[in-house]
Amino acid sequence: MLMISHRKVPGRLPRVLTLQEVEALIAAAQNPFERAVIETLYATGVRVSEFIQLRLENIDFGERLILVKKGKGKKDRYVLFGARAAKAMRDYLDWRPSKTFLFEAPARHGVIVSSRKSWRARLFVDGVQREMRIGRLGQFRDAEAARREFERIAAKIPGFKPVSARPYHPAAIRLVLKKLAHRAGVERVYPHSLRRAMACHMLSHGADIRAIQELLGHNSLSTTMIYTTLTAQELKRIHDNCHPRAQGDSTNDEAK
Repeated sequence: MLMISHRKVPGRLPRVLTLQEVEALIAAAQNPFERAVIETLYATGVRVSEFIQLRLENIDFGERLILVKKGKGKKDRYVLFGARAAKAMRDYLDWRPSKTFLFEAPARHGVIVSSRKSWRARLFVDGVQREMRIGRLGQFRDAEAARREFERIAAKIPGFKPVSARPYHPAAIRLVLKKLAHRAGVERVYPHSLRRAMACHMLSHGADIRAIQELLGHNSLSTTMIYTTLTAQELKRIHDNCHPRAQGDSTNDEAK
């Protein structure tokens, strides 16, 4: 029995998001950050590990291209984006300006707010947001004086660690897509599904497979060829549904 080979189990091809599903995901965005995330992922087809490391200095809005530094295999490459992604990125940067990375998690140094009677601060202690009273409203002449007092008090609070602006974690980007998918009613949405959708949609519209290989950063063309299989499966489905002689009993047809 050890000499007998097992039956080869056919692999199951992953599902490709349709253009309508991608549009539904974009429409489900509720703020510039969510819209920029999905527009950029779909436009460029970058991996999530590359996405979180995109730097402002490597983005050319005039030519609409981004230099991806040290992608998979430690190789650099250029990716492109269109007018819609460019607008989404600019709107996001106007809404929440970044200094180094395109998508930066905001710094957590504590937020100073004033109420009718007092100065208060919101801060994160051991990852949980808390609020504390700093002093009476007339006790400090402005927010800067209130912040100095807050920093003096916060330095003695166990678990409070100021965090500077930093790139987002991949899990945070996946969570954004999960929320968008829930609102749009689309299943199985994650960063790589947008990368796959970008490649398949470009191939369906006549893009050269070697151009797709360059944009995706594949070392081997055989890796990119999986997307031609996905596209062929979609064409087969359309043929089966639309061709007048795609269905039926071929044996009977031959007998006639």
